[in-house]
Amino acid sequence: MRQVYWLIVSAAWGTVRLTQAKLSVKVDDNEWGFGQILPVFLLVGPIVTAFEAFPSRRTPGEGGDESSQDSGGASETVVLVHGSCYSTPWHLT
Repeated sequence: MRQVYWLIVSAAWGTVRLTQAKLSVKVDDNEWGFGQILPVFLLVGPIVTAFEAFPSRRTPGEGGDESSQDSGGASETVVLVHGSCYSTPWHLT
């Protein structure tokens, strides 16, 4: 039973000492360091890739990857989607 008593007393003493040490130091929690800046930069790559996956909206007169084809008198617009995640262009109609 003495060992349990010393364990509780030691844990309480250690907790009080750690609390006093923490309260005596002023720390600015809003300061960014390497551990906060690096993940933000690592998020840029997937976000850019996601934007590249969607085709840009252009009118047919602006040029680019859109072309008009005739199939029996009917006009059909073909959109070519290019992106780093595709190995070949996709044709959307």
